[in-house]
Amino acid sequence: MVLLLAALLGAAPVRAQAPASPLFEIVSRKVIYPASFVPVTPAAKLVAPLALVVESGSGWEAPGVLEKELGKASAIFARCGVTLGETEVVSARWSQEGLRLLNVADPYKAPAEASVMGEPLIPSRRPVGFFFAKGSIPSTAKAYNATSVNVFKQRFPEAAGILDTFWITYDEGHRPPKPDTAESYSMIAHELAHILGDIGHTRAHPNLMTDDESAGAKSGDLDDGQCAAIRNLR
Repeated sequence: MVLLLAALLGAAPVRAQAPASPLFEIVSRKVIYPASFVPVTPAAKLVAPLALVVESGSGWEAPGVLEKELGKASAIFARCGVTLGETEVVSARWSQEGLRLLNVADPYKAPAEASVMGEPLIPSRRPVGFFFAKGSIPSTAKAYNATSVNVFKQRFPEAAGILDTFWITYDEGHRPPKPDTAESYSMIAHELAHILGDIGHTRAHPNLMTDDESAGAKSGDLDDGQCAAIRNLR
């Protein structure tokens, strides 16, 4: 007992580990309500609320841009009886460390996006989209649904954090129209459909989810099976 007491008294004090610095700071918050972006469509039976983390100063923050993009995507899903709902928008100024983590691609690790998902400032609502300026991270438009995350989790358990997230850089979201892309196509709707219906690509066209590159192949169309998958999963 004496030896134990002496050891305790002589032990160096235990210091609490300082919390890690936030990977981004919140510049502002707002909520975009469906009334500002949902077009006139038949009443949808299911509503899909969203959260968005938008890089501060990017083109995504220009007035009306998000409302226009959400409205176009919502019109596509409305044909399936689903509409996008209230959208929580966080304007974020990423730290150098946050952007560094997102720029590191290592085939022996989980996707780079998983490295930032422990950030407590990220909204808890799902799906959550991350929108970046051109050049902040490698140009991308991707989504992580249940099927893709389950594959990653077999090797990288930490990949669970990226479930129901999608990531788009401004240059990908607003690239000049290509011959394979019809006016009705929406990249946000494409990435969300991966998540909302846990569906992949198709060779059928015209279709929102096609990977065909013939003229007009990429459109805002979803077939009955894709719509059913979205309704059933939600």
